[in-house]
Amino acid sequence: MPQASAVRAQAAQLPPEGTEAAARLASIRQALRTADLIAGKPAADLARPVELTEVWPALPASTRRCFVARSERLANAALGGLELCGARPISPAAAEKLRDELRDGLAHIQGLFSAR
Repeated sequence: MPQASAVRAQAAQLPPEGTEAAARLASIRQALRTADLIAGKPAADLARPVELTEVWPALPASTRRCFVARSERLANAALGGLELCGARPISPAAAEKLRDELRDGLAHIQGLFSAR
């Protein structure tokens, strides 16, 4: 996993909407790892995640808009889901449902990049 300073340096190479997209994607990945741990599973090993700095400049505007919309929905779901999972008593079953949703959502988002 890249260090935070390396991620910030890569994000600085993007336009503002790309920087926000990179931050949102990193948040979703972290939420997935957290949901895994709450569910009692090993933290997700997100092998070779998409590096937005590599693909963002070449994406058509329509794909960027789609990414923004999907990642906003998924980030909001992650936040709400983690809040529910953290309620007392902690619910591993809710965390497992959240991790499945986040994993599926990330696959759909990453599909935007592989479809180009």
